[in-house]
This record gives sequence, C-alpha cells and structure tokens, in this order.
Amino acid sequence: MNKEIFDLPREESNKLFALINRREWDRANVLAKRSPNFAKERCTVPGFYDGRFSSVMPAIHLACALQPPIPVLQALHSAYPGGTAEAESTYGRLPLHIAVMFSMKPETLAALVKLHPAALKIKDD
Repeated sequence: MNKEIFDLPREESNKLFALINRREWDRANVLAKRSPNFAKERCTVPGFYDGRFSSVMPAIHLACALQPPIPVLQALHSAYPGGTAEAESTYGRLPLHIAVMFSMKPETLAALVKLHPAALKIKDD
C-alpha cells in the first residue's frame, strides 16, 4: 500500500480522494470512470499549502498536486468537466495553477491545458 501524502479527514474524503492521495493511479482511473460522482465531490485537504493552510477542492485539484498520469487527468475531467474550471477555496486556484505550483511534468501540463485552455487566461494571484 502506498503512503498517503496529505492527512485527509476520513469522514469527508471519498474513495477517489483516498486513491489519489496514495497515488494509486490505475485504481483512481478506473474508479473515476465507473463512479464519476466521486470526482464531483469536494474534500477539505488539511495542510495543502505549506503544510499550514487547508483548502476545499474537487479531486482533480488534488491530483494536479501529485503528478498524475495523463489518463488519470482525462478520466477526472470526463467524470467532472467543470472541475478544471473550478477554483479551490483558499486562494481561488484552478487545477492549472496547482499543477504549475507543484511542478507538473511539461507533457502532463500540456494535456491539462488541452482539457481547459481558458485557464491560461485566468491569473493566479
């Protein structure tokens, strides 16, 4: 079993968040396709920013912080297309902002931009 990256609250996180948090990408990919409602839910991620500030976000945001494979991004987007345009609760960041902040690989970043090109025009304060 993979190590959890963030200490997600058990009562609030769903199976998809747990798989993403453990970087169990193959299982997360399958679950996003089989149960797309999990991708639409939001979870509080304690310590998401600098280990101090929590944020409420959909699953694609958490994935963007943890170097997901391109098929996982595509599955999360297919399950909840609005997630790529949704801002998280603390700083109003989109998945693209989080991906850049967490140094996503260039080819994965390019795939994320293809999913929501308008994000390039939205400033991250």
